[in-house]
Amino acid sequence: MTFYPSNSKRARYIRSRAAPILCGILVSFSVANVAVAEDAKVVASQILDEAIPEFQRTMASMSQGCHNGQGVPPLNWSTRQEPGNKAVKSLSDARVALSRNDISGAKKSIEAGLSQWDALIAALARSCSGGSGGDDPTYYGRYVGYRDQVRERMLTVLRFL
Repeated sequence: MTFYPSNSKRARYIRSRAAPILCGILVSFSVANVAVAEDAKVVASQILDEAIPEFQRTMASMSQGCHNGQGVPPLNWSTRQEPGNKAVKSLSDARVALSRNDISGAKKSIEAGLSQWDALIAALARSCSGGSGGDDPTYYGRYVGYRDQVRERMLTVLRFL
């Protein structure tokens, strides 16, 4: 007598039960990916909702940050602030893109916003009158720390979008 496991009742039973289980696993992975993507969108939106007004408040502080924070703007402030304004606009564009489910557009806007914010921080270095080559604004170290914190949070979100 020859034994063919694929024709046995037990093998047919296992195959009949395995297919729905495998389909369920595949659907679960798909749903999990959608859930992760939705969670990432929500987190990205929350970070943007917090970051945009904070960027604006930080820029207001920067505009009065020279000479021990006594209200003196950095040299050529109107030119130096342009990357900051572009950063705020880019992050606002990212928020709109996320609301339209345009993940690619949101990623590009976030990356552009972070790049512009980096340019603003770099432009502030030694931007106050004084010293042999200028002084940093009073809270320059805080601006750099804030930039690094927001950058890390946004880069983490970008990995999941």
